[in-house]
Amino acid sequence: MTITFLFCGLRLAEVKYLTHDDVLDDRIKIQPKSVLPSETEDELKDNIWQPKTGSTRVIFIEDPIWQEKVIQRIRNVPKVGRFVFSPENKTINKYVIDSAYNDRLFKKKDISLHCLRHTFISWRIECGDPQNASG
Repeated sequence: MTITFLFCGLRLAEVKYLTHDDVLDDRIKIQPKSVLPSETEDELKDNIWQPKTGSTRVIFIEDPIWQEKVIQRIRNVPKVGRFVFSPENKTINKYVIDSAYNDRLFKKKDISLHCLRHTFISWRIECGDPQNASG
């Protein structure tokens, strides 16, 4: 999961609602999707999860090394349910992720899980790819 945060720049909710169908050979699609009440603890309007931007966003992973190290690792996560990082057939609990990362990994209060997103965006800009950095 850390690889997904760091090397794809996804927001917490995007990782939470990432499905196996969203992970393609060279890209990850972040898109609105129907979610059954039994699949989440969140209250969703009309049972639709929407990305923060409200529309589909695509993170291209064009480098073959990144495709192997990132995309293939995500695709190799055992399919337990519809969501990539799901216990049984539900989305992961946001508070479990927050506490696992922020309480255990990031002991300092000025560092958080969201910092991994900023690292990804900085790397993309440094590589001359502001298109992928803007999401």
